[in-house]
Amino acid sequence: MSTNRDLWLSAIRTQKALEEKYIKREIAINITHKVDHPIILTSTSDWHLGSPYTDHEKLFTDLDEITNYSPEYVRVILAGDLIDNFPQKFRSAEAPARAFINPELQRHLLEEIVEEVLEYIDLSTWGNHDVEFDEKNMGFSDVAKFMRKKVPFFHGKGFIVFKIGSQKYTMHISHHLKGSSVYHDLQGPIRAWIETHSDIVVCGHTHSPAYMTDFKGQDERGSVGQRILMKLGTYKMGADTYSDRYFKRGVPGNNTLVLFNDRKKILPFLEFSDAVKYLGIQKKKKVLPKKSC
Repeated sequence: MSTNRDLWLSAIRTQKALEEKYIKREIAINITHKVDHPIILTSTSDWHLGSPYTDHEKLFTDLDEITNYSPEYVRVILAGDLIDNFPQKFRSAEAPARAFINPELQRHLLEEIVEEVLEYIDLSTWGNHDVEFDEKNMGFSDVAKFMRKKVPFFHGKGFIVFKIGSQKYTMHISHHLKGSSVYHDLQGPIRAWIETHSDIVVCGHTHSPAYMTDFKGQDERGSVGQRILMKLGTYKMGADTYSDRYFKRGVPGNNTLVLFNDRKKILPFLEFSDAVKYLGIQKKKKVLPKKSC
C-alpha cells in the first residue's frame, strides 16, 4: 500500500470540495412560490442567438410581453440551446459561415437578456449548442458557468418539485430526452415519464412544439391524476438549407401552463397571452421618470 495514501485522500477531498462549491451539478431541486393565486409557468428553448435564421424580433417581443406582468404571477423555464454556437467540426459549414454574431458576442447578448428577465426565471438546463459542444471541445462551458451562478441549472436530466401555494407539482426536464418516433412527436417525454411518473415532462431540441395531457399520472399515494407531456418550439425558423434537407422547419412555441395553488390542476396553453387572458392578470404599472425642474 502506498505510503502517500493520506496525501492522495486529502487531494481528492479538496477536489470534491472545490467542485461542490464552484461546479455543483444539480439533479433535484425544490422551488416554492408562496402565493394565494395560480401562476403562469412558461417554458422556452432553442433561441439560437447568433443564427441568421433566428427571429430575434419575435424573441425580444415575447420576452418584453412576459416582463409586462409581475414575477409573482409569471415564472419562466429555460430549456437549452439559447445561443447557436458551433464546434470546429460541425456537420454543416453553413452554420459558422453564415453566423452574423460571433460566439463571444452571442454570450454577451445572452447574458444581457438573462439579466433583464432574471427575476422571472425559475431554472435553466443544458443544450447541445450552448453547453455540450463546448464541453466536448474544452471540457467546460462558460454558458453553463454563467447560468449556474444565476439560477438553478441542470447539466443533464433534472427533477423539480414545485410548491405552488398548498399544492405540489413534480417535473422531469432535459433539453433532449431520448426516444423518437415518426408516429408520435412526444415519444421522448413518454419514455421519460415512465422513469419518474412526474406530473410534467418537458424537453426541447427538435424545434417542434407539442402537448399531450391525460389522466395516466399518479401521485405518491397512488391516486390517478393529470399528467402533461410537452416539447418546446424554437425561434430558429428560417430556411437554412441543411435543416431543410433532413428536418422539419422550426416552429415557434413557448408552451405555457397555469398551475393552481388551491387544488391540483394544470391548464396548458399554446400561447402565453391566452394564459394571461384566462387568469385576467393586469399589467404592471410603469413607473414614469420624474420630471426635472
